[in-house]
Amino acid sequence: MAPLTHSMPPQLIPPARPTDPADSPARLLIISPDAKLRHHLVDHLTQHPTRWRAEAIPALKHLGPTPEDHLADTDLVLAHTPHPSHTDEPTPPSTDTPALRLLDDLLLLAPDLPVILLTDHANHREAADAIARGAYDYLTVASTLDPEILPILIEKNRALQRVKQENAYLQQQLTMLLGRTKSRNADLEQIAATDPLTALANRRAFLESLHRRFADAKRHQRDLACLLLDLDGFKPINDQLGHAAGDRLLIATADALRHCARASDTPGRLGGDEFVLLLPETDADEAARIAHRLRAAFQQAAQAELDAILKNPSPSAPYTLAPIVPPPPTKDIPLQRDGMPPPTPTLAIGLATRINSDTPDADALLDAADAAMYHAKRSGKGHTALAQPGDNTPTLVPAPPDTHRHSA
Repeated sequence: MAPLTHSMPPQLIPPARPTDPADSPARLLIISPDAKLRHHLVDHLTQHPTRWRAEAIPALKHLGPTPEDHLADTDLVLAHTPHPSHTDEPTPPSTDTPALRLLDDLLLLAPDLPVILLTDHANHREAADAIARGAYDYLTVASTLDPEILPILIEKNRALQRVKQENAYLQQQLTMLLGRTKSRNADLEQIAATDPLTALANRRAFLESLHRRFADAKRHQRDLACLLLDLDGFKPINDQLGHAAGDRLLIATADALRHCARASDTPGRLGGDEFVLLLPETDADEAARIAHRLRAAFQQAAQAELDAILKNPSPSAPYTLAPIVPPPPTKDIPLQRDGMPPPTPTLAIGLATRINSDTPDADALLDAADAAMYHAKRSGKGHTALAQPGDNTPTLVPAPPDTHRHSA
């Protein structure tokens, strides 16, 4: 199981809220080859009580070499093209009129710009195509000559732009919040599945993995091995050196477990000084070799950590080892007296497999490994025991000749 990491959700910086169109006079752009219409619209709009700022050009090309920059400072465009019957050009199909081409050019430069198309004669097919392509409105020139209608239509379309901007802003906010929520939920799920001390899978997460892997192994008729580990001699570490030292030893155990685990394996901590390793598609012989390599890795890590503890017990709250008052000896693990530090703990390992131990379900597999582990503890220090089918006594596993770490 991977250590806990905090993922970063996308778009952490909140989007800027769109400004209210009423905060400043609208900047209007009029495009028309008709000079008389241009002058009429500019005079009419600039003299309106809202005091709009209006400018007029004959064609889009008059915006200069960077029209997109000019359009970025524009709030609304009134785009007029003469009806084909007023020119020498042949009548084009309704999907390729001068008005629609101008609309496409404008929206290519400024996709969110409100554009009102002005035409000499209403064309219902062209109007439908214009709205479908992104125009805000479609008007005849005659309607713009009414001093009351055009301002109302401009305000209506500016309000529509405001709604679209607000919707886009809220969508960005929602996307950002959903990203944060998803990230936090993932972190919480990982925290809930992680042992806080060792960063291994905790008991709940391991049992979920065990049941899932057992069902897969049973379905595909494959083996599944479970190693259950207990630290012999851990209590004297806690009693004589303190719980901080015990925690350091538990972390060293988890590191050894991770070192020997393959990518497909699931290492976990069941609680206290009990650890577990789930080995998919692994028979008893291979699991025994892994157990002995794990034992060797643990002994090396534990001895190094114990030496470090004795040299510097706790950087944050140092304490001395002398004088040591050893607690009464336990029944199973005698303590060293005369103020000597406790010996390096060893591992008792119980091994069970789905096929060799003939376990019918996931819980039975874990119980079999647990029973084998206690048999290993009763047999002395540093033993591995293999669970046998039924009520048969587990057998001790001799150390194999190959004790190197298996490949990931």
